[in-house]
Amino acid sequence: MTYIGVVEDVLTLPGRSAPSSAAGEAIVYFDSVTNKLKVSENGGSFVDFGTPSLQQVYTNGGAGGGAILLTVSGGALALTAVAGISALTVAGGTQTASNPVISATQTWNNGAVTFTGQKLNVTNTASAAASLLTDWQVGGSSVFSVGVAGQTLITASVDVGLQISSTVGRSWFASSPGVTSGDFKSFTAISDSTALAAGVGGRLSLAGNVQAANQQTLVEFAASKDTATSNDRRAHLVVYINNNNGGGAQTALKALGISSTGEINAVSGGVFGIVSSTTDPTGTPDTAISRDSVSGSGFFDFGTGAANNKAGTLQFTNARLEGKATRYNAVNTTGWGVPAIYASGRSTAQAAAVASVATYTVGAADGSFDVSANVNVTASTTHSFTATVTYTDETSTSRTLTLTFSQLGGALVTSITQVTGTGPYSSVPFRIRCKSGTTITVATTGTFTSVAYNVEADIEQVS
Repeated sequence: MTYIGVVEDVLTLPGRSAPSSAAGEAIVYFDSVTNKLKVSENGGSFVDFGTPSLQQVYTNGGAGGGAILLTVSGGALALTAVAGISALTVAGGTQTASNPVISATQTWNNGAVTFTGQKLNVTNTASAAASLLTDWQVGGSSVFSVGVAGQTLITASVDVGLQISSTVGRSWFASSPGVTSGDFKSFTAISDSTALAAGVGGRLSLAGNVQAANQQTLVEFAASKDTATSNDRRAHLVVYINNNNGGGAQTALKALGISSTGEINAVSGGVFGIVSSTTDPTGTPDTAISRDSVSGSGFFDFGTGAANNKAGTLQFTNARLEGKATRYNAVNTTGWGVPAIYASGRSTAQAAAVASVATYTVGAADGSFDVSANVNVTASTTHSFTATVTYTDETSTSRTLTLTFSQLGGALVTSITQVTGTGPYSSVPFRIRCKSGTTITVATTGTFTSVAYNVEADIEQVS
């Protein structure tokens, strides 16, 4: 038998072959073949002492009992807890400087790999509905939590519950303070009486409130006006549907702010109005668009907002009608409603024939047109020309019309010559009926030996 030597606090183990091991004991020896210190616990196989393949069971002898299995394998640490205890509890202590409870770093360096920094995988065999995957708290109160179904709840004690920032701007998604209910029924606008700081940008708030029985708020974009400065208006749009079991009025548009001096408002009776008040955006509008109850569905009045009031004036730069003007000056129109100039052209300083002063292709149906022209001869030596209109009539026959002009003195001519001289020539309007899909062209033709003139023409459809 070889004995262990102890000299000056140095433990010396001579080399030997593996001894036998039994349950209930631990054996340590120095292996003479591998020149390694070996260890066996509770009759287990001998392994290299200090290598990352050991297991150690730590038993909690206090209240509650339980044990944690500590495993080191391949350089990775694993904690396995039995039922009834937490595998890892970290107490960070009271700090007077920033010392994170957990501070981890890792370098990702493979573009073909999808990395995960943190991972929690719960096998949800059975759990209460309010169970949480994570719960961040301040002073024992939850400020951020994620439920087992992925629902996320942020409970903020400041105006902005969720702030998303970027390097090029900033935007907010905000809920009112104190929304903590798991049954999330409202997303209310921030009450903000101060102007936004310079360069911060705009806010978007979605506000919805659970109404009384059988009433629902679909969408509400809202922001309050500055209570200190009534002229500081923030635009807002509120959309309500008030069904009231089918017995109440339905209001599709509640309010839409448009400027610092007024609001667009919706009041009862289907009125969509503009309130010129700087203090009460919910007041009765003094200018409004309302449904015309006399004319029926699809008709609106532009006036004061009173029933069937048409006293308003509509002003704009350009208008596009997909149909006809069916009523003018309180009189119903017929045919084309209001004549429309579909072609208009002008050529100046001409010394020869103009093949197309104005041209128009008739639409899908036959139509009636008024055609007219104006010529102003600025220099006259030798010339004789006319203005013509070529078209195809409703019988599909090609026609050429020679326009008749009136001079300033009232004389009518068809040919403009050096005899008739310089000056303006105004044509008599002519009515022509044209075949669908054909072309109307106004031109000048004749002799232009020495002349200078301006010419213009209009093609106007009347029916």
